[in-house]
Amino acid sequence: MHVEFLGPSFGGRSNALDPSRCINYYPEINPNPDGKAKISLIGTPGTVLLIDCGNGGPVRGLYSFGNLLYIVSGNTLFSWNGSILSKIGTLNTSAGPVTICDNGLSAQGVGGNQMMIVDGVNGYVWNPVTSVFMAPAMTAPPSCLAFMDGYFIVAGVNQQTIYLSNLYDGTNWSNLGVGNAIGNTGNIVSIAAYDELLFIFKSDSGEPWSDTGSPPVSLGCPFAKFVGIPINYGVVAPYSISQGGDYLYALSSTGSDIQVVGFSGYTPTPLMPPSLAHRISMMPVVSDAIGFTYSDSGHSFYVITFPTGNATFVFDSTTKMWHERSTYNPIVPRRTPNRWSANCYEYWNGKHIVGDCNSGQVWVMGSQYYTDCGNPIISTRIAPIIHDKESGCSDLYFYAFYIDAEVGIGFNPAIDDTSTTLGSPKAYLSWSIDGGYTWSNEYEASMGLPGQYLTRLMWRRIGGSFNMVWDVTISDPIYKVLVDTYVDVSE
Repeated sequence: MHVEFLGPSFGGRSNALDPSRCINYYPEINPNPDGKAKISLIGTPGTVLLIDCGNGGPVRGLYSFGNLLYIVSGNTLFSWNGSILSKIGTLNTSAGPVTICDNGLSAQGVGGNQMMIVDGVNGYVWNPVTSVFMAPAMTAPPSCLAFMDGYFIVAGVNQQTIYLSNLYDGTNWSNLGVGNAIGNTGNIVSIAAYDELLFIFKSDSGEPWSDTGSPPVSLGCPFAKFVGIPINYGVVAPYSISQGGDYLYALSSTGSDIQVVGFSGYTPTPLMPPSLAHRISMMPVVSDAIGFTYSDSGHSFYVITFPTGNATFVFDSTTKMWHERSTYNPIVPRRTPNRWSANCYEYWNGKHIVGDCNSGQVWVMGSQYYTDCGNPIISTRIAPIIHDKESGCSDLYFYAFYIDAEVGIGFNPAIDDTSTTLGSPKAYLSWSIDGGYTWSNEYEASMGLPGQYLTRLMWRRIGGSFNMVWDVTISDPIYKVLVDTYVDVSE
């Protein structure tokens, strides 16, 4: 009998309702109506080391400008050209995310040859043409940064005011280039340029502004609020904002409820199911959440990490489904995953680049890598409860459990990024007869040596329950695809 096993993460409010988790897998929908399964699970990408900045980190920001990758690690700004790591300058802070924008390169048409960094307290400008790194005199300490229509734009710390640089010049800030977001009371939490609009967010509301073209910034603020278009969602975590795919994403709130929201035009769309939103609401701190987006293999992902809450959730706008990502920790139970160590992201030189939250290491991320820089990726699927839908209390007896998966691939030392003893990869099954509160031992099954494509992942003589939950885990460094699941069961 076919059972519903594969799918996204929903667990969070109550195991009795739904304990399902999807950790280090992401769901993929098969568009072929004649395909074997409607949904499969694909193992999340691994990482290999690109460069270690050697200063202890963490990696706070990555940015591609010109042909170089720029790295903020600890209190230092570095550049990397693919072979040489160069130190550019020193920031006054050494922790916390940073926002980076540029105003273009004049050699490519129009631009000021400047890259600006804001760390929540200070602003810094780097000019790769003149090799000058400086902290410009600004009208107010900047809390966040955006770039639009030739202007660097910042919000003042604990203020309702935005400030604009001169046109294509982040080293000069006019005292008249200011705008006041006073549609609602409260200070500005974050700003973002999206769809030719400047979005100004407070904790429970937002205001879209546009460039009216006049006056010039030397005489005033060329940006003005769109009147009559209120946004009833604010932003509670300034560094959760990221643009990708169909949306401008953010961890948002109406004042009482916290949600991940996707803004499309002026319209906010809540994206997180109530069970996951409940998990977030139980965290001690949410204002430190950080977010980034990336697209790969036909999927568009928004990654939101809660450093204090020690969790990472990922929304796939292609499937509209959520999964979780976790970095291995040998002293933490795998069903209580950690946050993913990827702290920031940039696409550079045809590669997906992420920075480590615990060190100065910068990694290349890709589906061809099967470990996190040599550490195992523990991929776990905890299924929804299988129960007697007729009476709700009759035991179901499971004689066999079978998973259709990618098998017969073995280990491939030519592409595996860790040394391994050649042999057969293993999948591990455990189960819970009480809805996911307690668990059996883990029982292994071979996934086959290379070429053994008829290997069957099967476990027998499992037992009975009216609240059965399955847990399948694969930790070996291999290509992971779960296709479908079947059981031999009777009442």
